[in-house]
Amino acid sequence: TGTVNTFEANMALDVSVKNAAIVRGTFNLMGEGSSLSIQSDTWTYWEGEATVPGNISLIGGVNTAGNILRNGANADGTSLYVHAASSLYSTTAGSQILLQGGHDVEIHGRVVAGGTNSAQSGIQWTGDDAQITVKAGEQILVDTALTATGSVSLTTTLAPSADDAGYGVIVTTAGG
Repeated sequence: TGTVNTFEANMALDVSVKNAAIVRGTFNLMGEGSSLSIQSDTWTYWEGEATVPGNISLIGGVNTAGNILRNGANADGTSLYVHAASSLYSTTAGSQILLQGGHDVEIHGRVVAGGTNSAQSGIQWTGDDAQITVKAGEQILVDTALTATGSVSLTTTLAPSADDAGYGVIVTTAGG
């Protein structure tokens, strides 16, 4: 837990770990062109808040070369988990949010590409053509709204595993 505030332009905050990446806290990377990347060879748990003008990447169960790792998940088969109390905001035109897991990806928190949140009026759009890309090896669960000024893409690369009941993508009523 804690808060990271930066104002330097083109600041890249990159965290890459072999074991689980468990992130709780606030990241305000305010400098133009700044980006945030969290990558774990096993699984990534995000229960934080991030406001970033550039790109955001949360990756679990995929190594830095982009290869899916056989043991790249927790005991439940989840490679990336975005908690309901969390939020991700990429704020500028053309910015991208990548949520990727080698096995299952579960998204419960707010994800906004091309905007920020205002307590008074909700989402404030700040940049056109921003994108959200969700990639999973086996299954994607979306239990929230994925909101972008550009495109939203959901892709699975492998067949669902036995614990996925045959479903590659599940969007709950909270997701639309």
